[in-house]
Amino acid sequence: MRRLVTLLALLAATTLVISACSKPSEVPQPPATTALDMTDGVATVYSGSLAAGRSAQFSLDGADASDPLIVIELDANLDLRLLDRKDGLTVATSSSPGFFAAGSAGLGVALAGGSGSLDGSAIVTTAPCRGSCIVITASTDTRYFTVTNSGAGAASYGIYLYDSIFRDTNEDGNNTIGGAVSYEPSATTNEGAIEVIGDADWWFVENTAEIDFDTGGDVGIVAYRHTADGTQVAGPYLNGQMLLVPAGQYLRVVSSSSRAGRGATANYFLTAHVEVVPLAPSSAR
Repeated sequence: MRRLVTLLALLAATTLVISACSKPSEVPQPPATTALDMTDGVATVYSGSLAAGRSAQFSLDGADASDPLIVIELDANLDLRLLDRKDGLTVATSSSPGFFAAGSAGLGVALAGGSGSLDGSAIVTTAPCRGSCIVITASTDTRYFTVTNSGAGAASYGIYLYDSIFRDTNEDGNNTIGGAVSYEPSATTNEGAIEVIGDADWWFVENTAEIDFDTGGDVGIVAYRHTADGTQVAGPYLNGQMLLVPAGQYLRVVSSSSRAGRGATANYFLTAHVEVVPLAPSSAR
């Protein structure tokens, strides 16, 4: 009888061990998604805090937009990721107000030029972003994004969601050579902005011109020269360079690193070059 009891106890213990071993391991669940509504950009649509290393996921309904752009903006320099779908792949990122970039290239990048050094542009009718931000072309799709605190301590943040017009009044008809804007040498400046990832601004130069090319911020804006059939013949031209453009050719202005920005960070200027001739020193009497 004692041997039978011992045998039954062993069988019960074995069953428990097998049951424990066959129990499926817990699968990490994706973060819960908080749906947000767009406002006028003055008030936050969400305020919260994140412990170090933690993330929060959000969604917005693109159908709420009436203007051509949607701005996702934080009031803190946390890691902002735009996803292609819920819990999906990263489309764009930002970790500062200086710029946002395709893929993960906008995260943890030290800014070279701050928030932009060019002032007085007619394009800039609102301030740049208050913190990390991403600007996208409006659509009726539901868009998903995450906010991550990659710092060592807890961080508070607010989210602003709003639609906006292009600050570049030539958008978005100038994205191809067929929609090129005529360069006007008599104008004070011919200006534009790289406001969304993949933006390309085309300019037509009717008469041979010497053009000063100036940019601001950390978007990495450059210019290329093209013939009438679209063939690239020169470039990239960098900030501060003078461009000699033959009659009938085109300029294409883009970001060299798949970046874009908001406010002065994304601006560039094409200005007729003026040769400054130093005065000859006067002879002493």
